[in-house]
Amino acid sequence: MSAAQLQARFSGTDADSWLALFREHRWDIEDLFEARVLNEQNDSEGYYSLS
Repeated sequence: MSAAQLQARFSGTDADSWLALFREHRWDIEDLFEARVLNEQNDSEGYYSLS
């Protein structure tokens, strides 16, 4: 998950806050990603994204 995606979802202003936000919301992010994989929501090249 990119810093831009973290900022859009959870706010934050710098690398330290984005890392803290990722750590705080890690399990929610993993649940979202797992749902994408299980539902085969990949792009035309086979990549998965949370954007």
